[in-house]
Amino acid sequence: MKRIKTERDEQLSQREKESTRITLNNNNELKDMLEKHGYEKSTMWDFLRFSLGVRAPKDEFKDNSTAHIL
Repeated sequence: MKRIKTERDEQLSQREKESTRITLNNNNELKDMLEKHGYEKSTMWDFLRFSLGVRAPKDEFKDNSTAHIL
């Protein structure tokens, strides 16, 4: 009887450790996904603002490509 109880306790302990490990892994994955989503959302908004014409003042974007022509 004692051996069965010891094995059962060991199995429960292993399950608890595995459950904790999986929970931590899932939390880390969720954090990574939320960070990636935030970055992609920010990038998409920047692109939409640019493509739809909401641009910064002309002073911020000086075009130096024609400077050598003058």
